[in-house]
Amino acid sequence: MKEAYSEFARFVLDDAIHNKTTINSAFSRYISTLASGNRARGFCAAGMTLLSVSREGIVYPCPGFVGLDDYALGDIWQGIDPQKITHLKERLADVDHIPACCTCWARYLCAGGCIAESAAINKSPWEPYRYSCDLNRHIAELAIWIYAELRRRKPEFFLCLLPNSSDLSKMIAV
Repeated sequence: MKEAYSEFARFVLDDAIHNKTTINSAFSRYISTLASGNRARGFCAAGMTLLSVSREGIVYPCPGFVGLDDYALGDIWQGIDPQKITHLKERLADVDHIPACCTCWARYLCAGGCIAESAAINKSPWEPYRYSCDLNRHIAELAIWIYAELRRRKPEFFLCLLPNSSDLSKMIAV
């Protein structure tokens, strides 16, 4: 799998340089984070701006949790339990609240990974799946390489990622 991502990274870089396309791939989130200069603190919007409702009317943080009763937040008749949503938001708001991520060099790019995947595999949303961690670190390394190459070979590429094009000078400055 890593070799396939490495090959895809070479394709994405070549395409971005020669065909003037934007990056919409496994690397885009990481590259956008690098270009912004910010840290990715939370992986997703589960329970914050994203909710899922089962056919039975049970409310869950995201589609990945549907059917997992331990992660039900409430239902469409009685509403969402504020304590459950507060607890979820506190944990999701910062990757540093996930113990396994605290010492990972890629945590501010990966932001802890998919909590639904972690819950399904490890029975805890706060214990990331080790295989995914390994793969996400590899993808992060490739994204850093793509980002560095684009900065060196085609810095104007990042104009589409910036809210204000005058910010480009800050990013290009060495």
